[in-house]
Amino acid sequence: MTTENIETTSPEVPIDVSPAAPESITPSTTAPIQADWRSSLPDDLKAEKSLESIKSVDSLAKSYVNAQKMIGNRVLIPSEDASPEARQEFFSKVGALPNVLVMPDPTDAKASEALGKIYDKLGRPSSPDRYEIKT
Repeated sequence: MTTENIETTSPEVPIDVSPAAPESITPSTTAPIQADWRSSLPDDLKAEKSLESIKSVDSLAKSYVNAQKMIGNRVLIPSEDASPEARQEFFSKVGALPNVLVMPDPTDAKASEALGKIYDKLGRPSSPDRYEIKT
């Protein structure tokens, strides 16, 4: 048996190894950019003055998130006809602030006790003979 060396050669085909040229960007391959994001809103909102300063949907979202944070941190002043629970919520929030004394409700039966605590914080002597009278 004889062995023959068979060489095969193929015609050289040039291979382009340079980076591909960037394709042009077409509207079908990117998200559409709206000139005015308010154009998709109902007519009554398009004319809303408070939206005039907001330039994009991103800005609107940020503004909304900040507004929600502010609403969550609010202290609502109770109206004259507010429920006792609403009044208590207000006084508990305000009373927790440093250097704030909340005057007790004079219609409350425990008002004199609460007033006594306030006067003690203000420096009332523990007994009448401890008052200093300067002339």
